[in-house]
Amino acid sequence: MGIETLQPLLVSAAEAARMLGVGHSLFYEMGADGRLGPMPIRFGRKCLWRTDELRQWCEDGCPPRCKWQGGAGQ
Repeated sequence: MGIETLQPLLVSAAEAARMLGVGHSLFYEMGADGRLGPMPIRFGRKCLWRTDELRQWCEDGCPPRCKWQGGAGQ
């Protein structure tokens, strides 16, 4: 049996920003002004982003939230 590496399904803002190759300040700015398509999932006060949705958003060309939510992203 080999050792399995688990890939997270949900990541924090810092991890999501790192996945996208941007700083956390820019990540929050993109979320605030609608440039970031995927929305976080809230668990109480904690916000997490789905890794599969972040990947799909990038593959779709990183459309703004208004186009992402109304299109194939959602």
